[in-house]
Formats: sequence, structure tokens, C-alpha cells
Amino acid sequence: GLQEAVKEALQRGQNILVFPGDITNTENFNQSLKAWGDISLGKEDTARQQVVSLQQAHPLLHDLFEKVPDNIQLPVTLKRYPIDASIAANQQALMSFRDGKPFLAQYSLMQGKLYLCASGLDDRSSNFALSYFFVPILYKMAVQSGGGNMYALSIGSNAPLWLPVAGSDDRKVWHLSRNSFDAIPSQ
Repeated sequence: GLQEAVKEALQRGQNILVFPGDITNTENFNQSLKAWGDISLGKEDTARQQVVSLQQAHPLLHDLFEKVPDNIQLPVTLKRYPIDASIAANQQALMSFRDGKPFLAQYSLMQGKLYLCASGLDDRSSNFALSYFFVPILYKMAVQSGGGNMYALSIGSNAPLWLPVAGSDDRKVWHLSRNSFDAIPSQ
């Protein structure tokens, strides 16, 4: 299952990024997290929350800007699951809320890294997928992964996902979309 696939990927030194969807049973979700590290999600919080801090020294963020613009728009959540982790999970918060809880955190587990976001990708949860940070962070996570050149796969299959680029030029922009939701903005 998914729990075992993630654990095997972490043992191989790969990076795994998890976005919680609509979690109907937080206890069951937390059992999966516990199989990878001492991490848990709290009860759903639907109060509007602004991400207020950015760990610019983190390898995924440190060279995104020459100088961080004064008017940088950090993500906002409309639905989040507060993240808790023990010291054993080796948590590093890349982005955090005012209450100190991470919006996006890295955990060094086994030989790999687990990245956990406090909210889902849909626009009813947060605006992260439309933010400046989304595409560069995903790209750097994939490049820094120790798992080889396989950047996308389906659970249960080790076959890589290849995107055809024959006949295209450098101006082509790829989008992940479903219905009217566009997950990757043009950059």
C-alpha cells in the first residue's frame, strides 16, 4: 500500500512530498505518518492563517531570491492541519505560521526526506499552488532527491512518467490541472 511505498522510498533516499486532502479520519492518517516518523496532524483548522516566516537559509529556499522582495506574498491557508513532531523526526520548518506551527516542513527520516504541508493543494485550502514558491520548490525537491532520475511515478509502479517534448520550444509551459483547477502557474 501507500504506507509501505513511502517507507521504501525513504529507505532508498528519495524525497517524498505529502499534501493532506480532506482527511476524514485524522487518527488513521496519523498512523501512516507514525510508520515513517514521529509526526502527527492536529484537528482541522478552518481559520484564515497567513504564513509569516520563511527559512531563507534552507537549501530549497536559499537561492530563490538575490534579495527577498519587501512585498513577497507568502501563502495563506483557509484550511490547515496543525503539524506536531518530536525531536526524533528532525523537523526543519521551511515556512511557518504566526503560532510557530509549520506550513511546510522537512523531516530527515531513514535515508530520505519527507516534506509535509499543513494544507491541501486545492484553492479552498490554500493558495500555495499558485504562489511564486510552488514550482521552484518542487523542482529543487526532485533534483536533490537521492533516488535517481525518476521525478514522477504512480504508487505501485516504478515506471517513470515521461512528458513528450518533441517539436516543442523553450517557451512551452506545463500545467497540472483538473476540472477548472490549474496547479502550476506560468512562470
